[in-house]
Amino acid sequence: MEGRPDTTQFWAKLEYGDDGRRASDITAWHPLLAHSADVAAALEVLLRDTIVGRRLAGLGGLVELGPIRIARLCALATIHDAGKANHGFQDRAFKGGARRKGHQKPIIQVGDDGGLSDRIWVPLEIGSMMRWFRERIDLKSFLHTTWSHHGRPVKAKGGISYAIWDDNNRRSPAEEIARLGKAALHWFPDAFQSGDLLPGATGPFEHAFNGALTLADWIGSSFPFWNPDEDGDPNDLDALITRARRLAEDRLQKRALIAAPFQSAIADRVPFGGVLDDPGWTPRPVQSVTADRPIFEEGALTILESDTGSGKTEAALERFFHLYEKGAVDGLYFALPTRTAARQIYNRVERVVKRVFEVHDADPPPVIQAVPGYIEADGVKGVPIDRFDVQWHDDMEEDVARERRWAAEQPKQYLAGSVVIGTVDQALLSALQTRYAHARGTALLRHFLVVDEVHASDMYMTQILNAVLDHHLSAGGHALLMSATLGTAARIAFSEQKTGRQHVPDVEEAMRAGYPLVTHVSAERHTPDPQATDPSGYRKAVEMQVAPVAGDPDAIAQRAIEAARDGARVLIIRNRVEDCIDVQKAVEAHLAPDERDLLLQVHGTPAPHHSRFAKADRSALDDAIETAFGKDEPIRGVIAVATQTVQMSLDLSASLMITDLCPVDVLLQRIGRLHRHGRDEHPAGYDVPRCVVLTPESREMAEWIWEGRGDLQDMAIKGPHGLGTVYQDLRVIEATWRLVEPGDGDEMVTWTIPDDNRKLVERGTNPHVLDRIMDENMGREDATAWQKHADYLFGQNSAAKLSAKNVCLPYDRPFMNVTFPDDDINAAKTRLGLDDVTVELPEAVPSPFQPDGPAVVRRFSIPRYWLRDRDDDTPLPDDFDVTVEQDCDRTGGNIILTLLGKSFLYSRLGFRKRG
Repeated sequence: MEGRPDTTQFWAKLEYGDDGRRASDITAWHPLLAHSADVAAALEVLLRDTIVGRRLAGLGGLVELGPIRIARLCALATIHDAGKANHGFQDRAFKGGARRKGHQKPIIQVGDDGGLSDRIWVPLEIGSMMRWFRERIDLKSFLHTTWSHHGRPVKAKGGISYAIWDDNNRRSPAEEIARLGKAALHWFPDAFQSGDLLPGATGPFEHAFNGALTLADWIGSSFPFWNPDEDGDPNDLDALITRARRLAEDRLQKRALIAAPFQSAIADRVPFGGVLDDPGWTPRPVQSVTADRPIFEEGALTILESDTGSGKTEAALERFFHLYEKGAVDGLYFALPTRTAARQIYNRVERVVKRVFEVHDADPPPVIQAVPGYIEADGVKGVPIDRFDVQWHDDMEEDVARERRWAAEQPKQYLAGSVVIGTVDQALLSALQTRYAHARGTALLRHFLVVDEVHASDMYMTQILNAVLDHHLSAGGHALLMSATLGTAARIAFSEQKTGRQHVPDVEEAMRAGYPLVTHVSAERHTPDPQATDPSGYRKAVEMQVAPVAGDPDAIAQRAIEAARDGARVLIIRNRVEDCIDVQKAVEAHLAPDERDLLLQVHGTPAPHHSRFAKADRSALDDAIETAFGKDEPIRGVIAVATQTVQMSLDLSASLMITDLCPVDVLLQRIGRLHRHGRDEHPAGYDVPRCVVLTPESREMAEWIWEGRGDLQDMAIKGPHGLGTVYQDLRVIEATWRLVEPGDGDEMVTWTIPDDNRKLVERGTNPHVLDRIMDENMGREDATAWQKHADYLFGQNSAAKLSAKNVCLPYDRPFMNVTFPDDDINAAKTRLGLDDVTVELPEAVPSPFQPDGPAVVRRFSIPRYWLRDRDDDTPLPDDFDVTVEQDCDRTGGNIILTLLGKSFLYSRLGFRKRG
């Protein structure tokens, strides 16, 4: 409705002009009753026409929700914004001042206090709603769930303000509340029938309902404001719900949340030939086994263990299309370990989806990229105009594009997409006590969840992933975990129900499990069905050479340059960014001026590949390394110095790999980038895959174990090159070191991939092997140091489990008994690498790779701990000034930032602290 509401009218949404957000700047408003209809109708379609309804039923132990329960949940949605009827909220359209109020806490306080029950709860039909539950306390918790629809449970402590609910000469909150109650009765009469009780407030159903309501609120909030000339009387209940239902069906169709039209378009099973664009393709054994696993109605988990390059991605996509056309899932979330990997897989999946639907002469569902900082959908990059608006530069109509690609525009909406490719942290956030976790979790329930490169090196991450899987499978969802390097202990932890201490077989028994291996189990995870398959057919015998020069960048550089001069692709992977930069500098120092083309370059400027680059430059780096090491490019002499950003999920193929020592499962992932495609074009002398493992000069790891102040947090922090820090468990490092060392009389060890994968992973990660290593070291003179390390590991693992438990959503508790930490658990986000501080420059500046080019660098992500001193726990301010200086030299431009009294340098080598 145009203009500003008068003081007798109740609004839910306001629109402001360009001049600001003062009351005088209001240009339009949307009635509270109309918005209530919008959200209720959106929830109705979400529960009725998408798989969300089935998933909620599964969480509630129901066969189906049925029309009565759907109507009851929609009646609750009708009163979701009842708190907006208070004067303090309504006065936002007219003035500020002390009585300015929110709308969630005030309505929850009404229920907690009871003094206003006759005026508020009775007209809201709360008495009738009590018959929907077995216990009164269940209704109370569901109301709290309904009114906490802005991303986190509301804390309602504090004194209630009665004045904001009293009638005055301007408006009557009680009358508006009564209109909402009457609307719930009129719009959803089935809700007030007998029978079909809602599940109680003791399980995950209630939490998932909150997520569904939040999604519905986002959708309903995007509906056009009421226009009396077109829509009629805003007090006409029939007109309100008719319009809302029409818009809800339209929006959910356009946003592809309703999957049925896409599922029916591929009513027959998509063969591997369709996935690979090769009609004559014969699936590899591991692909066939994965594809043929039964589709359990109650949901299922599949764990696919196979070597790098064996077609796991294609197996996952074929499985998705099979589940999709059967209606077992409404979408796909493909979770990758890094942004680089997510961007590369996104391009592959987008092409596959487009091709499959073209074959069926149908429009494909939107394929979006879920990587913060990158806005892309349908292969089209979006350009942010302001905080909430994105412009799509292609030939699709702007309104159509905005609806179809809606989920790509904000990270909180990513999981509401249809086919979504992103980083694993977006899935993990659905299980953490962070804002919008419930909405993320409910949206994720719609998807076939695929997690690539799963491993068990990080206890904390593993615990959170298990929490995600527990919720997903208990709702009847389907998931696939993929790994080239998963040990038996990890497979058991994921695939078997946790009924006590799980038995992990000894290494010899574990090695008999076979490899590749496909383990399939129903959602209950009672009887996993592991099935070994034949390898993919491509084998490589990798020569493993140990070089004790990890601390000598010059020696590493000389080895790489020699190989590159012979025409080899050389990939160097260091565990730490600092070591990566040191080797990059050494390589450049030892190259002749006319040999710069041997370096990985971005816009003609040499660069390492690691995580500390601005968004625009990360994209350029990814493109550069994919080009230099991609399968479609001719092999030439080139050197790339990188960190873990290139070790997983990337389709890169090197002639020679030089890598830091690391856990064997990680090392095998890195080796997956070596002679990846079985090509014969590698230069003479490098036609046999060779991996040079950089180790410290000293073999005595006990020297690295440091007591510090006697605090366990100070233990094991002196290991060089990430040993004991990036990779904390020195037992695993010792086990891997033994695997790469040649025996007496041997020049080197040869690993045959994939034949040796199972043996290597078990001998490097099996708990029994690690226990034996600890026992051996406990009998040495330096036993005290190893005992301290054992204590440290026990403490770290125990703390990781406890920390993960403390930050995960407690789905087994009533919603009203859950509160999120005030700081949105920054500690948990730090563990996920999500706690970086985003710094925005006063204006965009050119990239160091193009100092004379366009201004594309505007934001940086800085680790929070870089901005404070070691023992300073003072919260960082929300806003701070940033000063920027620029200077250029012959190798590119430099950007110097100063903020909070600290100075940072951004150059072609990345972002780092100065001084």
